[in-house]
Amino acid sequence: MKILILDFDGVIADSLSLQVKSVNKFSNKFGYQKIISVKIFKAYNMQEIIEKIKMPEKYLITAIQKIREEASKHYDKVLLFKGINEVLVELSKKYKLIILSSNQESTIKTFLEKNNMKNLFSAIYTGEKLFDKHIIIGNIIKDFNVSKKDVIFIGDEQRDIEAGKKSGIKTGGVTWGYNSKERLIKENPDFLFEKAEELLQLVKQEKDENDSE
Repeated sequence: MKILILDFDGVIADSLSLQVKSVNKFSNKFGYQKIISVKIFKAYNMQEIIEKIKMPEKYLITAIQKIREEASKHYDKVLLFKGINEVLVELSKKYKLIILSSNQESTIKTFLEKNNMKNLFSAIYTGEKLFDKHIIIGNIIKDFNVSKKDVIFIGDEQRDIEAGKKSGIKTGGVTWGYNSKERLIKENPDFLFEKAEELLQLVKQEKDENDSE
């Protein structure tokens, strides 16, 4: 069975507004500017956002940890994206589903349990660093002993597409998450999805590929 790796925030959980509120809460404490609009997340990658709000580098690690801890307290108010649960149920019949996220594992598990989705996923991989997803993808490939050609990564940010490509696997972007369609297109993903149900095209493509062999 092939492996489908999915980012959590912005692909499964509609948490953008919560993340913005959490970032803004610590702006005075760590001396950076508040995010005025969620549009900044859509238009810029994470490194650019950090630069635009002028987050001091010396506080970066501490600030990100505090932001994560604050956001984790309110995930009971975060909703699933429309249709994503039903789509993942179908995909789980064809793929081994794995979550890869920079969020906290405990937050993800609680969210999945609340939405009766825990059994859909074979594993959850997390990393505190914002830009190390390609390393974790490599670990997933080793842990499950699969070929790179049998792994797909679906994310919602530029850094996700970059991580997938750096790992040498097929990579897709979803436009309902943190980065805009235009921003994702610049990274030239292998797939681009604008609605949750479009993810089922992965199953159709695999069938077409098998039929042509």
